[in-house]
Amino acid sequence: MPAQTINTAPKGPPTENILMAYVEELAGNRAGYRAMCFHLSQLSPLHRAEKHVQAATNLLMEVVDRFGGRLFLLRGLDVVVICKGITAKAIEDTVDTVRYLFVGEELAEKEAEGDFCSVFDLEIGYPQFRAAIRRIHDSEAKKLAAETRPPARAQSLHSRVGELIDALSSLDLSNAVQRQTVWAIYAGKKPKPKFDELFISIDRLQKILDGEFDLRKDKQLFQYLTQSLDKYLLTRLVWEQVGLARPVSININMATLHTPEFLKFENERGRGWRGRTILELQMADLWSDIAEYQAVADLVKQRGYLRCLDGVKHQALPCLNFEHLKVDLVKLIWDEALLQLDQSALRILGKAIAACGPRRIVLTRCGRQEAIRFGHAVGIHLFQGWHLDRLIAIE
Repeated sequence: MPAQTINTAPKGPPTENILMAYVEELAGNRAGYRAMCFHLSQLSPLHRAEKHVQAATNLLMEVVDRFGGRLFLLRGLDVVVICKGITAKAIEDTVDTVRYLFVGEELAEKEAEGDFCSVFDLEIGYPQFRAAIRRIHDSEAKKLAAETRPPARAQSLHSRVGELIDALSSLDLSNAVQRQTVWAIYAGKKPKPKFDELFISIDRLQKILDGEFDLRKDKQLFQYLTQSLDKYLLTRLVWEQVGLARPVSININMATLHTPEFLKFENERGRGWRGRTILELQMADLWSDIAEYQAVADLVKQRGYLRCLDGVKHQALPCLNFEHLKVDLVKLIWDEALLQLDQSALRILGKAIAACGPRRIVLTRCGRQEAIRFGHAVGIHLFQGWHLDRLIAIE
């Protein structure tokens, strides 16, 4: 995640400067203050992705709101939370909750104090806390001073995005469009199709581009294109290729909902079509702007669409407040790690599934039969994935 996107105000000092000044202010009035420093900068690259960091900061903001405090997301992705009146038990629970977001991450599973999160009681440990923040401040200041120009990669990426959009505008992308059915599967009964997801396959798109761009390796380049691909589906394919036999779901960016292409799609299909259309909003959109996400969820509900939250990992499911999510469906990603969960983690996951409503959860990316068995064991009966496609085709 580019640090400059969220860590530094456009014309102000970096967050480290603000944090350092705040720590100095506390020197003479630190009674009742405690601090947590989450060492997210030490996580593996996979877990330092923006959506993971945003998930952690969203959870911590709830703690800040509850106890009254401040949160600082630093350039290196460490997160510092300072609260007055927060109890030691509340801190322990908070650390455990954030740790659960990073299941499978070696750092998060270490038990030694300070590996994943350092905790300070500022009444007695202020000098140690101040020294720790000073080290972070000085280290990031040196890095910032060395950044005299944008990385060449960022510059080339902007150029390549333009080239790729130009290339796609002259190509027939119909062969890149795929459908995949979501099935209801109950023990002893024949699978029943519920709805079809319509999406553009990155593998098929890669073949159409014939090696000119490598989207498999450059997922960031692909992400820049998602809104353009949304528009392609809406303007050229939905009403041409999708029948009305059963409902259809479409992956869509929040920004696409405000485009002329979406309005044209609505006019073409009419209101009756909306109740049979599921708009899949991404988990990343939720983490990036919860308020905007909730506003969009309200908007699409008013227009008569069904809403689905896509891309939910099992680590994040227990952290979601389903009363505020305003969704009709949740797509939970199948992960082989689910088979390794201990009884405690399974109980936590089971409570989250029950809170959401098992009949509203779709277990996706099911690549083998074990995914179906696991889903049934935790009360899930909606499934999607290539394993099911193969089974249904054979039958």
